[in-house]
Amino acid sequence: MSPGGVALIKARIARKLTHKALAERMQLAEQQVQRDEATFYEGASIRRLQDVANALNLRISEVIT
Repeated sequence: MSPGGVALIKARIARKLTHKALAERMQLAEQQVQRDEATFYEGASIRRLQDVANALNLRISEVIT
């Protein structure tokens, strides 16, 4: 389970967005959002993660250690 994926899912829920509403913001099929969340965005590209964050009005920051 990806901590970033969990954070994105929590952010969607906190904003009271459905899978369908997020998919519409991203111009994707609702099923794609469902698949991404089912795997907690494991294997999602950086681009996809950024697109989700943008749709949720989030800023992604990365810490490299």
